[in-house]
Amino acid sequence: MRDITVRRRLEHETLRTSEHERRRVGQDLHDGLGQMLTGISLISGNIARRLTLEGHSMGDELVEMTDLIRDADRLSRNIARGLVPVEMEGEGMSAALSALCDNARKFFSVECEYSEEGDVSVKDGGAASNLYRIAQECVSNVVKHGRATKIDVSLVGKGSGLTLKVTDNGVGFPDELKKDRRMGVDIMRHRARVINARLDISRAQEGGTVVTCVLSSPGK
Repeated sequence: MRDITVRRRLEHETLRTSEHERRRVGQDLHDGLGQMLTGISLISGNIARRLTLEGHSMGDELVEMTDLIRDADRLSRNIARGLVPVEMEGEGMSAALSALCDNARKFFSVECEYSEEGDVSVKDGGAASNLYRIAQECVSNVVKHGRATKIDVSLVGKGSGLTLKVTDNGVGFPDELKKDRRMGVDIMRHRARVINARLDISRAQEGGTVVTCVLSSPGK
């Protein structure tokens, strides 16, 4: 029992450190690269307008370059939001999962919907963060490997428990996982174990995969 307690503590500390580093990188992207790209696009846009008014042949090309810089700026900020979605405590979990589905629709052209039922607020920021990362890994796996056209993410609060479920209509889990996909599943199981949650991965009856993570005491 002592060995298990120490291992759990080490696992939790490893994930906490990883989450801290992820947030630092996200903040650097948002505050550093994002602001630089915004400044460059403003300068480029001003020059493009002047050249266009003067009838310069390079005006149109600079306008196009400015649009590309703005696209890069939006992309960097979306990546930053993925790394640091929101503060997870309270209602933040719902906002983060909703934004996760919005980004899946926007960037991967897949139908992705979020729904919730009951009290889904979570006071334990660590538990909420790990649940969110499990959902994020699920959506990423579906997009990369599942060939799904529809993903449903739901969060249900009942009593003192909280259930996260991610369902897709893709090809389902193969009997033998490739190394990169197996690693993703191992990370999800690891995160669930750290917060004393139960993770289940199964085939849906109508095809696709159902990932269910049940947290019995999320600290509401």
